[in-house]
Amino acid sequence: MAAVRAGVWRIGRGLAACALAAAALLGCSQREHGAPSSAARDLRLPLSQADRDYLESLPPLRLGVDPHWAPMAFVDPQGHIDGISADYLDFLKSTLGIRFRLVPTRSWGETIRLANEGRIDIVIAASQFDGLAPGFGLSTPYVRYPLVIVTREAAPFIGSLQDLEGGQVAIVGDVQTARLRFPGLPSVHAVTVGSAEDGLNAVAQGRAFAYIGNLGVIDRIVRERYAGTLRVAAPADRVQELSFGVAPQFAPLLPLIDRVLSEIPEIERERIQNSWLSSRFTFGVAPRTLWLVLTPLGAVTLVFLALLSFNMLRLRKEVSHRRRTERELVFETRFKALLMDTVPIPVCVKDPDGRYVAVNPAYEQAMGVRSEHVVGKILPPPGPGRELDVDVFAQAARAVLETGRPAQGELRYRGHDDTTHEAVYWVRLCSGEDDGRAAVLCAFVDVSELRRMERRELEHKRRLVELTQALPSVVFQLRFRRAPRPRFELIFANRRADALVRSHDTHATDAFAPFVRALDPAQRIRLTKMFLRSARLLERVRAEFMLDMPDGRLAWFHVEAEPRLREDGSVQWNGYLHDVTEAKESHAALIDAKHEAEEAARARDAFIATVSHELRTPMSGIIGILQLLDHDALADDDRRLVEMAGNAAELLLRILNDILDFAKSENGEFSLESAPICIAEIVERAAGFVAPEIERKGLRLHVHISRAVAPRHLGDMQRLGQVLLNLLGNAVKFTERGAVSLTVEALGETAASQTLCLRVADTGIGISPDDQACLFSPFSQARGTVGSGYGGTGLGLTICRRLIERMGGAIALESALGQGTTVTVTLDLPIDCTPLAADADADADADADADADGHGHGHGGISPQAEAAAPRASESAARRVLLVEDQLINREVLRRQLASLSVVDCDLAEDGAQALEAYEQGDYAMVITDCAMPLLDGLALVGRIRRRERDGAVEGDPGRRTVLVVLTADATAQKREACFDAGADEVFVKPLSIEQLRALLVRHRLTDSCNAGFADALVHDELWQPLCRTLAADLNALLASSSKGDSDRMHEVAHAIAGTAAWFQLRAVADAAVRLQEALAQRQGVQAAVRALSAAIERAIAQACSSESE
Repeated sequence: MAAVRAGVWRIGRGLAACALAAAALLGCSQREHGAPSSAARDLRLPLSQADRDYLESLPPLRLGVDPHWAPMAFVDPQGHIDGISADYLDFLKSTLGIRFRLVPTRSWGETIRLANEGRIDIVIAASQFDGLAPGFGLSTPYVRYPLVIVTREAAPFIGSLQDLEGGQVAIVGDVQTARLRFPGLPSVHAVTVGSAEDGLNAVAQGRAFAYIGNLGVIDRIVRERYAGTLRVAAPADRVQELSFGVAPQFAPLLPLIDRVLSEIPEIERERIQNSWLSSRFTFGVAPRTLWLVLTPLGAVTLVFLALLSFNMLRLRKEVSHRRRTERELVFETRFKALLMDTVPIPVCVKDPDGRYVAVNPAYEQAMGVRSEHVVGKILPPPGPGRELDVDVFAQAARAVLETGRPAQGELRYRGHDDTTHEAVYWVRLCSGEDDGRAAVLCAFVDVSELRRMERRELEHKRRLVELTQALPSVVFQLRFRRAPRPRFELIFANRRADALVRSHDTHATDAFAPFVRALDPAQRIRLTKMFLRSARLLERVRAEFMLDMPDGRLAWFHVEAEPRLREDGSVQWNGYLHDVTEAKESHAALIDAKHEAEEAARARDAFIATVSHELRTPMSGIIGILQLLDHDALADDDRRLVEMAGNAAELLLRILNDILDFAKSENGEFSLESAPICIAEIVERAAGFVAPEIERKGLRLHVHISRAVAPRHLGDMQRLGQVLLNLLGNAVKFTERGAVSLTVEALGETAASQTLCLRVADTGIGISPDDQACLFSPFSQARGTVGSGYGGTGLGLTICRRLIERMGGAIALESALGQGTTVTVTLDLPIDCTPLAADADADADADADADADGHGHGHGGISPQAEAAAPRASESAARRVLLVEDQLINREVLRRQLASLSVVDCDLAEDGAQALEAYEQGDYAMVITDCAMPLLDGLALVGRIRRRERDGAVEGDPGRRTVLVVLTADATAQKREACFDAGADEVFVKPLSIEQLRALLVRHRLTDSCNAGFADALVHDELWQPLCRTLAADLNALLASSSKGDSDRMHEVAHAIAGTAAWFQLRAVADAAVRLQEALAQRQGVQAAVRALSAAIERAIAQACSSESE
């Protein structure tokens, strides 16, 4: 029966080979005879006359292709385009009648470069990630194939692109194109290759860990060249779509190509794919194909069964005649059973002449040969199965036959994958029992992977040693033994340890003793205690210490070590030692730079305060005079001039305020208050400010406040009014025709708060999207407004956004060029639930708040003590006011403002000392004092008055309290706090407007009328005579100080002249005074500056006198 089974096995194997051959011939026949003719590729696409004319006008189009990208597209040895894309190209040529001319290239990169240079018109097998220049159009994809990751057979498991992190990946093209094609590609070391064959070759040779490419292209190359070496490891989560790329000048051709591709029948697409691609990528089997394959296989099977039955019948008849050969068959079947059962170790048997007698399946698989090709031959045929160490194996077999002793050793052989394997072999003698027959039994085990692992481990060790030795830090292992005596031992240290102590010993561990000696005794004791504590508690050691270096310098080091308790009871640390001297020095440099930056910030704050003082002092005089002149007694022309001057002064003040507000926001000095406010009143006042300009431009102003808006909220009226005024001002400024609208709506409401939406819209010039992106940045303006007469600092919207964000809201801008702009402010404000009844004081306070300029005066400039003591002041004193100002012209302006408000009982003082003397002798309800004055400044004056009030030293009235008001040109928060700390009731930033002064007097009951107008007797010309006298006196004082060489007094007089001249717009005098101050500071050209200032003052006085005489 064993003989029967062996015969059946041989017959079945032959029939199966015949069936496979028949199926292969059938597939080849289908591919050779299944291609349609060129006429069949004409889809008879209906074309318009315009399309036909355009196609006939086309010249032969220059065609570009990747010459080495089979089977998708390639150039055959005859120079013709072939592959899947060529079949689709035939449809285009047959249907549209287009003529093509191939442009030869050496690589896909060269094809793309020529296409971008305009030397190729049509690119086949192109995709959106191939780097074609903008303007190249892509047709409808005609092939879609997945992208996969290919690695070596022995490579670790790869599940996705993320597993390639840090590895070497072969990529066709550059890294930027690869990242566009694979968005999930991690950080890898890219190996740029020219084609898929180069990429797979790089992986096979170990120059790259993986290659990413098209599965259809990869499969053919792997099966033909790298079977058993490379494998498809994982998908790349991307599908590559191939299209026809059309140059921009032939863009009308693109829709025609799309129409042709859409009309290609599905059966033709399947034919093209099955002709070029392996059937393993065809999902599902067509019934016709199944029938064509199974029919011959069924016939072969039936023939096989018939032959098998016939053979079994014949064998049964012959079994009785073959009994005499049973002994020989027993030996043969035992031997073959031994071969078949010895798996998975490859086994072969050789006769004494060296011929192969039998091989087992494991041998066939390992060597890539079939037994029928080996048995009976001395050596295997040339090819994949040929051993490399043939002589070693043959000599071992002969030695076993001669001596009978087994032999073993190592050899190399080339397997079926054409790669070299290493194996350990055994050779033993196999002989018969009584017939003297002998054979050599050979077996071997493939140890290639084991040897590779050993070499890889050795390589890893070598790299670890090289890396450790190349580190800039000292890497060490330190051990602490408790027995027989406590001691530290340095087990390992890299060569960096030798550099620390300049040790030339053989072993780095010998540097431990010099290292310990180089430590300062105190440092040595501290480190010893830390390591002993770490050994006791098993906690990490972190420390920094100083070490005496061999070159004589002291260096800082940082040590960090992790302890581990060993089985023998000792403690071992793995740690590192790093030089942190540069880091320490950098840290010290950073601290110094921080101090310098803080000094610069303080200098900037001082500069801002100085600028505020220097500009606000003359501005207060200008605005005050203009307000005094603004009454009905002026002629129409004069009134218009006054209005123009007032507008210019207010614009200058607004620019100054913007700059100071921006500086405050940069320093975080914005202060917000929470007081009852009326949204309708804020909107009305903001609209009133821009109404004159709207009327002048002939625009329309629409204001709408929803009835759902609460009557009163809690917030900062000044800051919110500042935001609205800024937004309305911008809308009016950039609108020449149309309308400006302001809408206030309630978006939501709770029991305690309400969400408001304030929207300012205009029909102005609009803003481009590029300008909108940076419009909220400091000093940024739309490009269309710069140099177009609109002006501004570019800080308004920046300040608005910071104010709104400080209030907890948000601001957004929408605009379109030529259509207008809409700015939306969303703000959540608490609802004021207090009773609406308010006395005259509250109304006056609200008026003062609305008129404040947002820089620390108005209601926000009143101290709590002043609010509590205001009634007491009015009851204990008459309406006498003491005005303290060192500048004559400023005193005159304030005196006339007070007179216009019916405050005629006003005493004047030139400095703090005179004011203190007058205060002690008189009974004043209010003292208004400048902050910066000679002899005794405003803060010192306020402090002394408050001390006298506390001591009860004023005319025996211990309960007397005078309202103290400070005027300052310094708008910083520090100055305000200093004034309040000194005892001031209210603080105003110059200039003090007539409305602010009126609200101040009403608040403290020093005037009866809230609507008092200006006195008609006050006219601008009346101030010129005192101005001339002031300038003449200052000039005499300057010349006298110059003759004495008193530079301090000269600087003081020049400062006073500059402020007075700036107030009255005497620019020449103001500039000359500033130059004199600079000359005094530099101590150069002082006399020339004095002469220039003297001439400027004399010219100004002469012009004033001539104007008065006229």
